Amino acid sequence: MLLSQLNRDSFFAFILAFSFFTFSNTSFTFAQDDTRVIEVKFKGNTFPIKLTDLKKSLKKKTGKVFDPGSKREIQYEGFLVSDVLTFARMNPSNKEEIRFYCQDGYKPIVTVENSKKFDLILMYQDHSAPKGKLWGKVYKPDGKTETDPGPFYVISSKTDHYKSFPWPYQVVALEVGTF
Repeated sequence: MLLSQLNRDSFFAFILAFSFFTFSNTSFTFAQDDTRVIEVKFKGNTFPIKLTDLKKSLKKKTGKVFDPGSKREIQYEGFLVSDVLTFARMNPSNKEEIRFYCQDGYKPIVTVENSKKFDLILMYQDHSAPKGKLWGKVYKPDGKTETDPGPFYVISSKTDHYKSFPWPYQVVALEVGTF
């Protein structure tokens, strides 16, 4: 009787441990990707937009570009910033500006016109990242310290645009207005 109770308890402990391992790893993968949200701010209102909704609705933009922030070629996947604004039902004039909010407090600004001219992309994945990762590392402005550019990285499809608008990383929100 004691042996059968021990085997049953061991079996349930194994099932519990296996379930925890399986589901915790699965949800970690989803948390990195499918639960990400970008906040879009306009006229005092904030609209959280899920990455999954953008993926369902917008044409993704993919390609390769040399990234001065990571000092290597990256394979990007993302959406045109102008398409994200359209998805949020915004139709800003070319003279209005876009302010990007980054996790470290950096808030670069670009005109809507230049965001189109620079072909700015809200990147959500780097396919040249190490296997199993969404991102390769980028360097902070000091050129020495590496960091993860997610949850979103704003890039251009042309490296030479970096000189006019350095690409912000760890982007969590964008705001349209006149600043």
